[in-house]
Amino acid sequence: MGDIYEAACSRCGYRAGDLQDGTGVTGTFLEPVVCGDCREVVSVVTADFYSGVGEDLDSCPGCGGRRLSALAKLTQEEQAADGGFRLRRRGECPRCGGGGLSIIPVGHWG
Repeated sequence: MGDIYEAACSRCGYRAGDLQDGTGVTGTFLEPVVCGDCREVVSVVTADFYSGVGEDLDSCPGCGGRRLSALAKLTQEEQAADGGFRLRRRGECPRCGGGGLSIIPVGHWG
């Protein structure tokens, strides 16, 4: 079970959607991160128990880059008060570098 987020920058208009965080029934763990190579917010596979992702583990699905930065997470107490969502609502935009990136929970998957 996991969460789905969208990201949008109020300064430059950058947008990223369908950002999956968590694990599905297949044993694949996904986490939204910022790729420092292509400057996108993407979901990367951080662990995979059954399909043997291998060398694609912890790499950007768009460009294959490995300069990945995790998005800021809420504490356990903050998560409990926020319906279980893990990510902070604000971040730095990978495109313009400004602090106008909003991280918006939109639902669940898995």
